[in-house]
Amino acid sequence: MTTNNLAIAERKLFGGGKKKKKETELDFQNFDAIQLSLASPEQIKAWSYGEVKKPETINYRTLKPERDGLFCERIFGPARDFECACGKYRWIKFKGIVCDRCGVEVTESKVRRERMG
Repeated sequence: MTTNNLAIAERKLFGGGKKKKKETELDFQNFDAIQLSLASPEQIKAWSYGEVKKPETINYRTLKPERDGLFCERIFGPARDFECACGKYRWIKFKGIVCDRCGVEVTESKVRRERMG
């Protein structure tokens, strides 16, 4: 085997060498321009999940988010993964269900970072 054929065989066996980028793959490190614009009222309404009606954040006795407050679980999602506020639904098998007692959707708690009131 020649040296060139040996190098090709090694790349095929061990996956070494540079891989070619697909044309559809985006390069987030190098770019020429970025465009920002204001969101329309329709977009903002589409992003919203509820209305914050009280300025309270958490209950100082229970340390749980206040209902309709700035940290409300009904609006922003559960504080704990796959558990509603009242504790009726607690496991991943109830994923996607909205609790009939407290109104919290049973899902991952990381949705709180994405949802807007």
